[in-house]
Amino acid sequence: MDFQAKTSLGGLVALTTFIAGPFAANAQNLDVDKLYEARCAYCHGEAVELVRSRLVMRDGRVLGRKSGRRVKEFLSYHGRLRDDEVTMMIEELTRRLEDDQGLEAR
Repeated sequence: MDFQAKTSLGGLVALTTFIAGPFAANAQNLDVDKLYEARCAYCHGEAVELVRSRLVMRDGRVLGRKSGRRVKEFLSYHGRLRDDEVTMMIEELTRRLEDDQGLEAR
């Protein structure tokens, strides 16, 4: 491959990364949404209601509002989630709880 071809290819990769970058987080959100729909929604309803009514953040941890149990440990055996799915779900629940707390503070 000559210099011009390498430069063009490198530019294409950089451009693709630049364009796709902002959408990468959205792609993960879509995965979490699909996971919630497939494994959680039937029993727990909409995620926003679950977060607002049954979960709290304390000391940076997602906890059950009534039980005080750490949701991360609970999800390791509840809902048949894999470890990577538990991590992804906890990150999303944390984000949603932080967003809700920010809205309540206003």
